[in-house]
Amino acid sequence: MEETITAAAGSDPAESKEQSRDNGYFQAVTSLIRNPSRYFAETGVAGLKAPFRVLLISAAFHAAVSFTYVYGRSIPLTLILLANSLAIPFAMAGLAWMLQIMVMGREASFSKSFAAFAYASAATLIFSWIPAMGFLTEPWRLGIAAAGFAKGANLGWKRGIILTVLSVLLFLMFLWSALPLLLKVKALVM
Repeated sequence: MEETITAAAGSDPAESKEQSRDNGYFQAVTSLIRNPSRYFAETGVAGLKAPFRVLLISAAFHAAVSFTYVYGRSIPLTLILLANSLAIPFAMAGLAWMLQIMVMGREASFSKSFAAFAYASAATLIFSWIPAMGFLTEPWRLGIAAAGFAKGANLGWKRGIILTVLSVLLFLMFLWSALPLLLKVKALVM
């Protein structure tokens, strides 16, 4: 009888690998929602693959729900939203990585910076499609990113919060400085 249970449980290695992948996503998002600092402290995130996979799943969900609910079923807008959901964490991680090197004078890991912003975005993207939830999800995203720097990159809370705030301010300054150019491009397209 025991052999039958073992054989049934391990009958398809591809299926069990796929199930553990799915469990990994749900466990990561649930842990990030419940206690982000504990998640980053326990996992010691390293590498780009796992954070990107979690971000991709959440971004695809966010874009799909937005397609049917918010954006009036516009495929180009949905694709732009998906690209934006994937690009912003990379940009923020790049800024945080450069700030760590230039301002804090420490050897920095881009993968840990990316993990902080990718996991933060992944945890909040599943709720941010709801109208007016941006007022809650954006501060929450920054809190999760700060926890990622404090516990995942071992910077401590003070440096983690400062790094998150400086990254956001630099990103906003970049967007504000690029706004005139974006308006000209919009005028040319329309």
